Order: sequence, then C-alpha cells, then structure tokens
Amino acid sequence: MQTNFYNSTNETGKTLEKYTSTALSQQERIYNYMKDYEGVGFSPSQILATVFKGESVPITSVRRAMTTLSSNSSSSLIFKTDIKYLGPMGRSEYTWMYARNTRADS
Repeated sequence: MQTNFYNSTNETGKTLEKYTSTALSQQERIYNYMKDYEGVGFSPSQILATVFKGESVPITSVRRAMTTLSSNSSSSLIFKTDIKYLGPMGRSEYTWMYARNTRADS
C-alpha cells in the first residue's frame, strides 16, 4: 500500500519518517476496517468515531487517508459513493466503500 504524506511543513529525517509511517498506518487501519464491512458505506466522521475512537487523530488525517485510498480509479482500494450521511457538524458527508477485486486483494 502506497502512502501519501503531504509534507507541507518540509519535515526531514526521523520526523518525516515518523509522519509518513503514521499516515500509512492510518490508511491500513481504515482499509482493513472497510474491508471487514464490505458493502457498508462510511463517512470520514464515522471512521474517526469507530476506527480511531478515543485517539487523538484529526478528521483531516482521516479525510487524507480516505482520499489517498480512493485516488487511483483503476486500482482504488475504496471508492466514494453518491450516498451522504449527516455528519456531527450538521453537514452532509459523502461515504466511501470497500472496492472489491483490487490488486491488494490478490
């Protein structure tokens, strides 16, 4: 699984390694959770509340991970649906689902 840590603060060395590793771990946890619940759509706030319950993970990290997992249409690990969920801030959020038959499943 490829990670996309957006190094907008120009980190280097051990700090960059740590942040990249954390981003990959978040992606893996989200992917595995969504794979376990194949056919169920989840919004970023739902993922935050379940996968990262009690952890200090920003919603922006969850959104980044979900976008990265769905960014390559030919080999996406998850996909964005047209289904919306009312998020905790009273605004609609799109949901994503596990993308069956991806290269990662082989």
